[in-house]
Amino acid sequence: RKAHIFGLVMDVVAAIRQVRSEYNVPPGKTVAATIVLGESPIPMQDFAGEIPIIERLARATLRVAEEAPTGAAATAILRDGPALSVELAGLIDVDQECARLKADLAGLEKQMGALDARLNNEQFTAKAPAHVVKSERDKLRDWVARRDQLRAKVEALCGD
Repeated sequence: RKAHIFGLVMDVVAAIRQVRSEYNVPPGKTVAATIVLGESPIPMQDFAGEIPIIERLARATLRVAEEAPTGAAATAILRDGPALSVELAGLIDVDQECARLKADLAGLEKQMGALDARLNNEQFTAKAPAHVVKSERDKLRDWVARRDQLRAKVEALCGD
């Protein structure tokens, strides 16, 4: 059981640090985070003692709740089912971040359209070396995953 708790502590700290990095949250700012244990095999009473350690390591305030708060937030799903929500309102300029994310998404979708057209062009796939076609297909698969991540961020932060 201790290993599960330690693993969850590491996951929560890493997830909060990742959100801080992705959204350019200033290092000196404390973030408010909520963890929803849900169907996690870790009982709340076992996890509660670890909260001060997480708060110190991640420069955050952490609370446990039955459901994630509403509003501008970044969400991460952790191992074994718990969800982590980091509130972003007041830490970043939400409108500016929404505009940046939407521009990134539009640019990526434009690149994906061009790459998809190239991969659907029989002249390209017939004449290009097999390793080049495979590389382009791998790139498209990676871009689809990135697009899905960006869409999720836009939906969570901007509401659309």
